[in-house]
Amino acid sequence: GSKVLLYGAGNVGRQFYRQVTTLNYCEIVGWIDGNAEQYRQEGMQVEKIETIERRKMDYDVIVIAIESMETAKSIGKKLVEEYKVLRDKLVYQIERI
Repeated sequence: GSKVLLYGAGNVGRQFYRQVTTLNYCEIVGWIDGNAEQYRQEGMQVEKIETIERRKMDYDVIVIAIESMETAKSIGKKLVEEYKVLRDKLVYQIERI
């Protein structure tokens, strides 16, 4: 039932999005990615990271759905430092094959 802001529109993000929309165990209130324009051209409803500030999004957590832990940490640091997201609102969704 949590309100989730999803970060990441690559393979892991898409898998997470499909899982949530299929099982409906939380509400995705937004989907953001650093390459939003690329994904929007593919028809996905992904927004730029700046949307966090502009829309004052209401979310319980931000799930960072990125395969690389190193990249996820870098994104988390950016969210905290540049967008004033509380660190305890960040969840890393890592998938390894």
